[in-house]
Amino acid sequence: MDPPSKCHETHFNQEVDEGRLTALEEKLVVQFDAEPNLEDALIKEKEHCKQRLWSAFQNNAAAVAQLYKEGIAKEPSWPTFRNAASTVTILYKEGGDQIKLISDLAYASGQQKKTRDILSWLRKSRRRFVRREDLICILLGKAPPLRSKSSISSSSASPSVRRRDSSLRSNSEADFQVFQEALALHGKHPARANGT
Repeated sequence: MDPPSKCHETHFNQEVDEGRLTALEEKLVVQFDAEPNLEDALIKEKEHCKQRLWSAFQNNAAAVAQLYKEGIAKEPSWPTFRNAASTVTILYKEGGDQIKLISDLAYASGQQKKTRDILSWLRKSRRRFVRREDLICILLGKAPPLRSKSSISSSSASPSVRRRDSSLRSNSEADFQVFQEALALHGKHPARANGT
């Protein structure tokens, strides 16, 4: 059998240090943090959208008012009617375009914020691995299920596995507490939002 490579040993040693990110993980997190904040872009785009829609509305109102004036004084001309119809169409199209643009940007901003929150929680975590059900509960804003000692089959596991499982349980509870505190700071924890 060949001895394990130096690269494998380094990777293994990085995994043993449970409280730190590996070099690759750190590089990916730094790249993500370097991306522009979409929440700021969303705020700017909302303002720009309001201005464009207001301008389109003003043009529309002026064209319809002109059509009304001509209708009272005499028979409205075809160019006046065409201008009014055109401004109404532009207002409708501009409104639809702005709704799509803002909703797409809002979705991307929400995804980015969710990713930032999860990365922040993982950085504070002292464990290397997260249970799938804990992550799902956290993403849904619910408390993870309580685990009783009887639900874990300790009779079939070796003593080293039992020690590791007990340390994982205590770390899991501490990690979840850190995540709950982070959510409370952002005002997103369901229990805090209800005033309890």
